[in-house]
Amino acid sequence: MAEHRLRRKLTRAGCLCLFLVMLGAVAMVSFFAWRSYRDHLGNVEDPEARTAQALKILGGDRLPAGYYAMATVNMPGMLQAVVLSDSPPDQEGRIDHFESSLFLYMESRGGEITLEDLLNIWPGDLGLEPGDRLQDGTIRHFGVEIGYRSARGSLIHGRRRLDGVFAQLSFHCVDGGWERAAIWFQTAPAGPAIGPAPFVTALLGGPADLSAVEQFTAFMDPCGE
Repeated sequence: MAEHRLRRKLTRAGCLCLFLVMLGAVAMVSFFAWRSYRDHLGNVEDPEARTAQALKILGGDRLPAGYYAMATVNMPGMLQAVVLSDSPPDQEGRIDHFESSLFLYMESRGGEITLEDLLNIWPGDLGLEPGDRLQDGTIRHFGVEIGYRSARGSLIHGRRRLDGVFAQLSFHCVDGGWERAAIWFQTAPAGPAIGPAPFVTALLGGPADLSAVEQFTAFMDPCGE
């Protein structure tokens, strides 16, 4: 009888401990989410703060020419993300759209980062209809290997449908447990003008141009190598 009561007490104690652990985990996640949201709100009207945070996440000392830090997300040990737009900040320091090009970067713990995951970084509705594959390749910067794959695609942004090309990038770092991926989209003439290599003049300097992707990512060192 005494042994039965002891088992019941131990079971209750174990359940209580498990509940407290789960409660602590929820509280920690909530805290980091709140702090990330607070930091995001604080950076909304501060282009310099957004740029500094974006550079910290991307591991560079400058942003690509013609791009501006639109938003960043920082949840230490869990998730970091950067949104770059080709639209400059308005008079209040805000950026709420892009003209013809954008860059989405994300790093997180866990499984593979999908195209949908990257699109969800955008603060609003954003969709992509992939088209024909154009080119695959590998880029190496700072000893970091970057997987590259370009394709035609149509970006759906609200009522806008932008035909162009995009490159999916995967950053392979030596540290385990982290996934790093990005997408770079740029509008381009639709139809026959977008063809396989050799690329037409309209595509030179964009995501379908491997040399342009090399230059675009040359400043990035998210692995800290």
